[in-house]
Amino acid sequence: MRCLVKIVLILAPMLLPALDGSLRAEILHETGTLRGFLGGSCPGCAYDNWISHISEGIANPGLNDYGPIELDPQTNGFGQYALIPNDSVGNQLIETWYDIFWALLQNDTLSVDDRLVASSLDSVYQFVILSDDDAEYYILREVLNPEYVDDQLTPDDTTDDVRGSFDYGWGVYVYSPSASRPNVIAEMPHPADDYISPYVGTDVFEMYDVGFLMIAGAGREVLWTNEGEYNNNKSLSDPSRNPQSVFHAAHRAFIDFVDDDFAVQVHSFDTVLHQGMLSVALSAGPDDSFPNEPILDRCAYDDMISLTPYVVVPANTCGTHPDITIRNYYQLYYEGGYAYQGNAPVIPINDQLPGSSQNQQIVYSHQGHETSNDPENFVHIEMDELPDLIQDTITVYYNTNLPAGVTFDNFVNAILYYRPAFQALELAMGELPMAELVSHHPPVLNFPQLPVFDSDTLSMFVENISPSSDLVVQGASTNSSAFSVVWAPSNQVLHPGEMCSVAVAFNPQEASIYDQVLALTTNEGCSYAPLTGTGLGAFAVLVPSMINFGPVPVDSSAALPVYIRNVGTYVMHLQSITPSPPHFLTSPPTDSTCLPGQQIRFLVSYFPLENGFHQDTIRIITDAFVNDTLSLRVQGEGGVLPASPEDLRIVTQGSEIRLSWKEVSATAYGSPIHVDGYAVYSSSSPIDSFRLTDRTSLTEYVLHLQPPEAPQKYYQVRAYMEAARITVEPNHVE
Repeated sequence: MRCLVKIVLILAPMLLPALDGSLRAEILHETGTLRGFLGGSCPGCAYDNWISHISEGIANPGLNDYGPIELDPQTNGFGQYALIPNDSVGNQLIETWYDIFWALLQNDTLSVDDRLVASSLDSVYQFVILSDDDAEYYILREVLNPEYVDDQLTPDDTTDDVRGSFDYGWGVYVYSPSASRPNVIAEMPHPADDYISPYVGTDVFEMYDVGFLMIAGAGREVLWTNEGEYNNNKSLSDPSRNPQSVFHAAHRAFIDFVDDDFAVQVHSFDTVLHQGMLSVALSAGPDDSFPNEPILDRCAYDDMISLTPYVVVPANTCGTHPDITIRNYYQLYYEGGYAYQGNAPVIPINDQLPGSSQNQQIVYSHQGHETSNDPENFVHIEMDELPDLIQDTITVYYNTNLPAGVTFDNFVNAILYYRPAFQALELAMGELPMAELVSHHPPVLNFPQLPVFDSDTLSMFVENISPSSDLVVQGASTNSSAFSVVWAPSNQVLHPGEMCSVAVAFNPQEASIYDQVLALTTNEGCSYAPLTGTGLGAFAVLVPSMINFGPVPVDSSAALPVYIRNVGTYVMHLQSITPSPPHFLTSPPTDSTCLPGQQIRFLVSYFPLENGFHQDTIRIITDAFVNDTLSLRVQGEGGVLPASPEDLRIVTQGSEIRLSWKEVSATAYGSPIHVDGYAVYSSSSPIDSFRLTDRTSLTEYVLHLQPPEAPQKYYQVRAYMEAARITVEPNHVE
């Protein structure tokens, strides 16, 4: 209830004009280390070990692994998350935060303070300038509510208690005004669930000297939809899934403000839930299966993976373990086939953790992003919380016996284990991307729609846009048989500003939308351009693909319809239907031409000439390029006509039910057919039935009911005669 009241108080003043700059809250000036404030001790700060104060919650016990119980066991009731409504008032709050972050990125500290005061957010968030040796950080952090106490599930031991958590849980935001890489942002959206991420992510922030760091202030399970059983997609306190969040407002402001933005989003995954995965699962996002530099460079190999040493982590560097090599370290969400430094090993595909399709930061960063040729502006990094080759227990790996609560010291092994990946990414970010050397005209080769097996050729011009360096175009290739390079330069030198052409043919082999890549090889690496086209063709399917006529009397017939549907994109013509006499015949179809989305109807008839089971295949031939010969399986059972049997007689006497019937006889071609036997069935309806007896030659059956068993409403007798099944009509109990 405290949270709900406070958010109303915050939202209401935003409807008023902004306050005059003279009415300003005090900007706090503190001295200490960023690591001490975030995950340790900072005596010069109003409070420290920010990570330990994150709002906690458990909605589905065991779904997410929160780390060794000795570190920070998750609990309910330690802090909250204030949901920002998706309405005009909530939207205004989001945009107020956006403006605050925009002012922060402009180094306009007075404007940041003014906006906090004007919106009454200064009662919730503090604006702090932290002096850390030669560095200075601008920090937006939530005010602690000391009423929350986390006893770490040790009520008898107060030495490990954490006092103070958050009513809002909107996160902490650190801006470095003097960063050497101001275009890079480090993000940790799941600090409680991905429990190593804030520690490794802070190490990355300091190692790269990047512009912006942001850590969410609540676990995913603190607030959710409460609909059905919890899963992470139902979280409301997860800012990677909920765009109506301060975290996402900060991301939007940074991406909009900075040129050549690059987001490093740090996650970690549960070892038990993802057994067999390698240590680092990389992705440019689930919407980008063709990652480019700095994640991957398929020609120059100056990318994150190939710039990592082959022995990534020498033996016993991070506890007890053998040499950790490239073979045990990386997997990547991509099309496959990339070999480390062009030799070995081939990097496995990360098909488990490419990132959520709902990840709002990926979606926003990828607006206008061309997957084939643009250098990547987002990397999604998942780290194993206990790598498979670590031989220590999880408590040893995380030094859980250290005193003074959870700090960076507990995560030294994890930080060192994953530092080589981020160091390699830093090296790759320093390489010049091909997009700054080569330009394609047009940027995409869009082929017109073509009927299947037709061909068309288009040309693309390649320009050297380097201001001073020559470029050698060595050749070109495609990754699809539908596209082929007709002509390409071979070791042609392009001076700055010069162009050459590449000719590409499109020859679709099936009715499909093609989205492939042209790879241009140069002395500086590979440049990629998208190739798109649509193949037009018919695609025929049968509905149904099998017909079972069931029992049909000899010398009688039954007919059923069959449809040939054109689910392709081109006109289809029916060429022939091959009948299967003598038992199965076909009637002429209604038409022989079928437009896309339409269907042709014809009949199949079953005419059994003798008793027994019959089956065959009818062939349908069309000019559709796929499945031009369709196979229709047909089957049926020829039976005999019984003489008209008399109705079943049923007499009830107390708990006894006596059923009797006349012997059934039949003829075929004038000769009598022997009855193999009878079986009795009961049911509550004339449709469903339950067999009471095995087959018997008698024409009488006595059923003894056991109290309180009641008689069924219907009884049936079925006669069996040389593969024919004849049923006496169901009768009511008298």
